[in-house]
Amino acid sequence: MFKHKKPFFELLSDEIVARADDQIRVTLVGEPGMSARFSIAGVFNALELPLIEDPEEPGAYSGVYKVQWGDNIEDAAVTVILTINDQTTCQEAEQKVSIDTIPPRIKDAKASRKVVRNGQILQLEAVSEPGCCVTADVAELDTTHETVLLKEKPEKPGFYQRRIRISSKNEASNGHKRIEIIATDLAGNESEPSIVRVELRNSELHNIRGLSDDVSVKLNKIGVVTLADLRRIDVEKIVQETGLSSQELELHRAAAKLQAIGIDASVAYVLVHLGNILGLAQLALTPPEMIHEIIQTGVQEDIIPRELFAYPNFVNQLIERARKIRIVCARPKKKSEKKCLHLPSD
Repeated sequence: MFKHKKPFFELLSDEIVARADDQIRVTLVGEPGMSARFSIAGVFNALELPLIEDPEEPGAYSGVYKVQWGDNIEDAAVTVILTINDQTTCQEAEQKVSIDTIPPRIKDAKASRKVVRNGQILQLEAVSEPGCCVTADVAELDTTHETVLLKEKPEKPGFYQRRIRISSKNEASNGHKRIEIIATDLAGNESEPSIVRVELRNSELHNIRGLSDDVSVKLNKIGVVTLADLRRIDVEKIVQETGLSSQELELHRAAAKLQAIGIDASVAYVLVHLGNILGLAQLALTPPEMIHEIIQTGVQEDIIPRELFAYPNFVNQLIERARKIRIVCARPKKKSEKKCLHLPSD
């Protein structure tokens, strides 16, 4: 009988489980001039593949199998068939090989809140196959974070969760944000991303000049957080819920409406508090010379920066902007039809 050492295989990858396109190399040291083939049990494409003798090292044989999509096996035997002088023997490698080409799937993913603000805690949850590495990209929601790792619960395999606190230094703008969650199995296969959407709603009320922190806190508590919220408030209802002054709320609401068309906060404050201009319609109908006088007073009292007032045609542009934005009309081909979109109402 011919002499040979037991066959040996190595996975040409950093992973412990082979995946698609990885290479499995089988080597054998025996007598020169043998015919050798290897197979991986349960892998259709890896049956009796040739082992080639190294011309520079007689008796050293090797062969490579490149993993194909659809190959999936756990602890499969690697066997080698040797033939020389009509004598054949079969030998099995001591190691076993596992192949996984099926990416995991995230069955469910969610966040504990639909709306969140800086400083609040958000819990992310995902369900996938056990033993995965599950990550969430939260950079769109929180500029101080990028990717966070969800931990698998030992008592509940396949269930992953992570609590994160939205940083007080987060500079992301308000709006709907995407959180992308991906599961990676032991072979390195990645799932399709699962998207969780969360709305970031930090208070914008500090942008209203003259609105104190105490008033802001009270309004935030009842859900008035953004300038759009403030523009839409029902003053009487807010008075009942917060005890705030109806007159003060009317002024803040008016300033928010003016700021909605791009008017600077200091200018909006002066128009509302010094000029008693409480909406776009009133601004559009106010004589330019009167607005000029109001703005000039605001500059003299160091409320409005002088460089703003020095801008050419500043007052006329304010009035023109109010006129254009208050009513936008779309005229179809038919003369009898006329549709108007009112933005925003007074």
